[in-house]
Amino acid sequence: MTLTIDNKLNNRVPELDIIKFFGIILVVLGHVTRMYTPKGLITPVVGSTDLEMVTNVIYAFHMPLFVFVSGMTYCFVSLKKDDYQSFVYFSVNKIKRLMIPYFVFALFWVLPFMVGFGFRSFFPYLTNGLLLSLDSRHLWFVWMLFNVFILFWTIRHIIKKFNMPVLLIIFVSGIIFLIRRRYSICPYFQIDNSLTYQFWFTIGYFAMHYKLLFRLCTPIIICIGLVAIGYLQMGGVRQYVYALMGIYIFYLFAPFLGNITSLRFFCLVNRNSYGIYLFHPIIIYLLFYYFSKFSIDPFLFTTITFVVSMAFSILFTELVRYKKWGVIIGEKTKFK
Repeated sequence: MTLTIDNKLNNRVPELDIIKFFGIILVVLGHVTRMYTPKGLITPVVGSTDLEMVTNVIYAFHMPLFVFVSGMTYCFVSLKKDDYQSFVYFSVNKIKRLMIPYFVFALFWVLPFMVGFGFRSFFPYLTNGLLLSLDSRHLWFVWMLFNVFILFWTIRHIIKKFNMPVLLIIFVSGIIFLIRRRYSICPYFQIDNSLTYQFWFTIGYFAMHYKLLFRLCTPIIICIGLVAIGYLQMGGVRQYVYALMGIYIFYLFAPFLGNITSLRFFCLVNRNSYGIYLFHPIIIYLLFYYFSKFSIDPFLFTTITFVVSMAFSILFTELVRYKKWGVIIGEKTKFK
């Protein structure tokens, strides 16, 4: 989830940053507009079917997109920089990067709001909601991604150790995906979600590994999927086809948007993207808790909430970094 700008100087891939930039923007916007759907935590007085439609469009691909770019990043780091070769180093890195922030924000950010504002009871939510991750709000993604990293490293290492074709990873990932689609393996600790989303991670890995092949094959797969939906009435594949379409659009156009990487806002968002993800939902909840009872135009309120949640998330992230508490947002911290 982390590469940033300046390809030559910092071993970065600009298109990854561009995809990540739009990804975090869509995540925050989607969490705001989601309040105008039946799945929103807080129902505003003034509803909006238009914003509900916007939510459906964003949710069709924004999480697969995030996992996809994580797979691309993993490929870049592991192959181009020859990193992540040791399982101990890799797993410790991901615990620091993902699981420490998960528990810090679960216990000191999500829990106080959900319990303090009367949405959940303390002990059931602490145990089932957070420790077992059955209702960890936006943090589900963090634990899920940790599982995906460990699973993918294991599959890749086994295939590499026995000198099997690297493309076999896609086959194994597809089998896991199909099994999960048919059966619930384990709802705890985001296991089920991990077995679903690992497929998008694998696609991202190979999209980086075999760029030309991905660009050529993906439109064909999308067309086949659309035919399956329209003519064969295979509605069950709709969400995956739409997700792939959204991913492919951003993947295709990202290399042509290099000019935006010099914008100050772009750099600010990408520098703080993980912190934005960790902080923003509770800020959105607070704004809706206090102000959604008023008759405010949905589009105006969405805009204000989006801007305020982004601004405060960036401010809090920079403050954490300034105080040298970067470990709670998955960053390395040097103590004097």
